[in-house]
Amino acid sequence: MNRPWISANFAISADGKITNVAQRPSGWTSKADHARFLALRKGADALLVGRGTLEADRMTMTVPDQEEQPLRCVVSSKGRISPDHPLFQTAAGPIHILATEGAENPDLPGATFHQGSLADFLEETNWCVSRTRFILVG
Repeated sequence: MNRPWISANFAISADGKITNVAQRPSGWTSKADHARFLALRKGADALLVGRGTLEADRMTMTVPDQEEQPLRCVVSSKGRISPDHPLFQTAAGPIHILATEGAENPDLPGATFHQGSLADFLEETNWCVSRTRFILVG
C-alpha cells in the first residue's frame, strides 16, 4: 500500500501561543527558522493546514521561487472559508478543502471539496501525486 509521507512543522512558545495580541503571527522565529520552513515546503507535494491557522495567518500556501506549486489542503470542521481569502486570490497549486463534520459543498473558486476523516483524505490524495509528501503547517 502506498501511504503518504507526512512531515510536520509546528512552532509554539512556552505559553502555548504563536500569535500576538492582535492574533497575527508574532514573527518571533529566526531567519534560519524561516529558511528551514521554506526548505521543507520546497520538498512537499502538498501543504496541509487547519482553517484556524489559515485564517489567522492569512496564508496563501505557496512556495516562493518555485514553478511547480504543491497541493494546498485545508482541514475544517464545516468547510466554511471566505471566498475572499488570499488562498483563493493567489495562483498556485490546486486547493483541496476537507470538511471533517460534513457540510454543504461551498462555492469556493477553484477548490475541490471533500468530506470525511483526515485519514481517508490522506489516503484519497494519493491519486494526485505518485508519492504524496505532506507538510503540516501549524
